[in-house]
Amino acid sequence: MKKGFNLFNYLKMEHFKKIVISVGEVGLDHASHNELIQSIPVLRSISDTLDLIDSIRNRHLLIKLSIFFEKLYSIPLEVRSRFIDKHAKSQKNLSQQIIIYLDRQEANEKAVILSNIFTAFLYEKIDYTVLVRLLSILDKVIFEDLTILKNEFIRQLEYPIEGTQKVWLLGKDYEHLVATGMVIENTGFGLNPGQVNLSDFGLEGEIYEHSQFYITHLGTKLIKHGLLEKSGLEV
Repeated sequence: MKKGFNLFNYLKMEHFKKIVISVGEVGLDHASHNELIQSIPVLRSISDTLDLIDSIRNRHLLIKLSIFFEKLYSIPLEVRSRFIDKHAKSQKNLSQQIIIYLDRQEANEKAVILSNIFTAFLYEKIDYTVLVRLLSILDKVIFEDLTILKNEFIRQLEYPIEGTQKVWLLGKDYEHLVATGMVIENTGFGLNPGQVNLSDFGLEGEIYEHSQFYITHLGTKLIKHGLLEKSGLEV
């Protein structure tokens, strides 16, 4: 990857919007050669600047970049321009971070989540520190687990955006998520299984004295800013 690449330069180019959105319609993931990439100016430019060779991995990186751009191009150009000007000194670093995290995502759906998180940063709903921490969490958790946590988050909270109470998770199925930073195991006495209706968690008749978890503060931010946007629940 060439160090001179700065993806935010493309955010200033309004006319690239339709070109990028058309990528999904053409089907970049089915392309077996460079012809399609070379036929789309924005992708050709990105590919050349990054010095990418044709490979399955690089085609998927370009797909995820297209997904990332599609979300951001819905933001008014003047808003994008103000953001770019404000972060003039850190653009290249941010660009490198986004490319690296996009490249590592195993599912294209996570590119949408990453784009949503970055949009929250662009609108100053989260700061840079939170952005980096959320991207790190996104890098560790698989998409299927994100869907499970989002559904449980919505199910437990009547007003998921305004709600500040903890979202509890009962059962051993959440143990592996502790390492991602999205959930914490409850080691105190905040939740007494004898006082909880386990049927609400689909665990009727079971005892889970040592399998209590709750979604972390950062996990909540990732769900709100990254996963609830399509449900019309964006913070």
